Amino acid sequence: MFDLVLTYHEFLGNVLFNLDNNETIVNENIKFRTLFPYFARKAADGGFLTASRYYKNQKVFLTQIILTYLIGLDTKLSIKQKKLEEKKKEVSDLKKVLKTDAYKEIVNNGINLDREITILKDKADNLKKELENFQVHPKYKEIEVEASGFAKQISELSNQNFIDRQVIADLKEASMNEENISDINIRELYKEVKIKLPDALIKTFKDSKIFHERLVSNRKNYLSSELNKYEKLVKDRGVLIKELSMEQSKKMEILNTHGALDQYSLLQSEWNELESKIRTYKNQQMLISSIREEEANLKIEEQKLIIEITKSLEEHTKTKQKAILLVEEASKALYYSSAQLNIGQTKNGRYDIEMISRNQGSTGINSMLIYCFDMMLIQMSAYLGRRMNILIHDSALYDPVDERQIAEALRFGKHKSLEKGFQYIITLNSDDLPESIAKDVEKNILPKVLTDSDESGCLMGVYF
Repeated sequence: MFDLVLTYHEFLGNVLFNLDNNETIVNENIKFRTLFPYFARKAADGGFLTASRYYKNQKVFLTQIILTYLIGLDTKLSIKQKKLEEKKKEVSDLKKVLKTDAYKEIVNNGINLDREITILKDKADNLKKELENFQVHPKYKEIEVEASGFAKQISELSNQNFIDRQVIADLKEASMNEENISDINIRELYKEVKIKLPDALIKTFKDSKIFHERLVSNRKNYLSSELNKYEKLVKDRGVLIKELSMEQSKKMEILNTHGALDQYSLLQSEWNELESKIRTYKNQQMLISSIREEEANLKIEEQKLIIEITKSLEEHTKTKQKAILLVEEASKALYYSSAQLNIGQTKNGRYDIEMISRNQGSTGINSMLIYCFDMMLIQMSAYLGRRMNILIHDSALYDPVDERQIAEALRFGKHKSLEKGFQYIITLNSDDLPESIAKDVEKNILPKVLTDSDESGCLMGVYF
């Protein structure tokens, strides 16, 4: 067995306004508390500022949802309008996200997101492969220092060999010059010395020749010895260079196939940075795309809704005409009042339900617009088969209205309440009651004396 327990407000909504608890969409937007204030306006809430609202800061779309229900139009379409407007606000909020520094940087630098993501993705993929193939050697730094030391030694030995090869070349040239010295040169030298230094010439030519030959021989021996020494140095260095080069090659092979941990960390950091930038750009790209797509969908949805509301207004022509004529009837009954009810669509297609008047300059016209509107609502309740049959007007409604209009309003209210079977309650000071209507309503006046002495002196729980 299924037991349905209703709250007091849910019960009143069902009984008075035919609210169906199974209508989830409607019940999420309309409650007894949102409907009843139209039949018992409060001046403190701004209920007498405009006919279409009972609350000063009442939102437009909530107002249209309530009024379409009270008048008997398609409330679900007005709810769809509200949801559509909420989606528009969501898109507007998303656009605000695009004003962040990250997006401004993209826009200001003229970055094409699709192109930039493609380029960065390629870099990231290559870097990832490099990381996957990266082998960390525990002694990478030591090997790097050793390889650098070998390179320095090889360079120094090569420089020394270069210098020594120059010396070898000079020694070889000197040796060749020694071999070219002839006896004729010695003989001519001897004669020249004998003429110029006769006293210093002691030895014979033969002795001089022997001395010269010894001198040349010693010179050749010295040059040959030096040449051998430098050639050996160059050769030994060459062997050492070869050995060092082999060792360096081994070290370099390790360095080429392995890496240091800090190098790996740098590569990892670079890859992470690329991935982060790619994610940022992709998020921006998705956000921009989703906004564009959502805006396009909203435009389509908005156009469809405009067509639906237009068709719905045509389908509810009879209901719409009934409400308009009820306002017209109340307006004609009032002194100098030409209040009119407008039921249609705004430029952007939403429901447009409001009271208008051609006598904007007349005294208390706003109050009479509210009066006509409320009289229409209470009669539409019966027309739509609802049990809401109470309309309450506070004296604040009649404060700016002249005496003749007050009299006509009270007369029309009494007549219609009796005719349509609803209760019209007016709170009015006795000295504000026009004499022209006093006799007509004297039997309807509740003989209530207000006093703050005890509970019996209050009105509906309110003390005065």
